[in-house]
Amino acid sequence: MVDILVAGALVAAGVTVVTRRFTPDVMSRPVSRTMLAVDSDLPCPWCHAATREDDSRCPSCQQPFG
Repeated sequence: MVDILVAGALVAAGVTVVTRRFTPDVMSRPVSRTMLAVDSDLPCPWCHAATREDDSRCPSCQQPFG
């Protein structure tokens, strides 16, 4: 009976290790605000926040655009 429990635990641990090892890094990284912004042009050169073409200042750090 104990052998079955130990074998089950080892199989579960093996499956966990294999699935974590082959998971792409893209899935484990959090998505930033600049990646989610669809209507953005270029990110702010200072803080990398999403900006729009009509912005005269960064909406996040308030740095003026030249």
